[in-house]
Amino acid sequence: MIGAIVLSNLMYLVGAVAAMVLLSLVVVLRHRRPKSVEANVKTFHRGLAALAPEGSERRPSGGTVRVSGPTAPGSPPPGARHDAPVAVGSPQAPGGAGPRSEADAG
Repeated sequence: MIGAIVLSNLMYLVGAVAAMVLLSLVVVLRHRRPKSVEANVKTFHRGLAALAPEGSERRPSGGTVRVSGPTAPGSPPPGARHDAPVAVGSPQAPGGAGPRSEADAG
């Protein structure tokens, strides 16, 4: 009879410890830092937004950045057809090779 009482009290203790471990596990898993690349990118953008001046223009967060303005040397002008032939020696030839003089040929 005394063994049953001790066992009953011990079960309360085991139940309390199990509940504490379960709740601790839930709290730890809920508050852990995400490990994905996307989460790191969002954290980075949040930091940039915090450092940006108040009146600055913000880009839409879609992951794509569209740049307008001058193009890189050797690239076709905006709106040019990509399948159009380019004359050798023109400023738009692959590699940015411009017209060659006879002094360069040697």
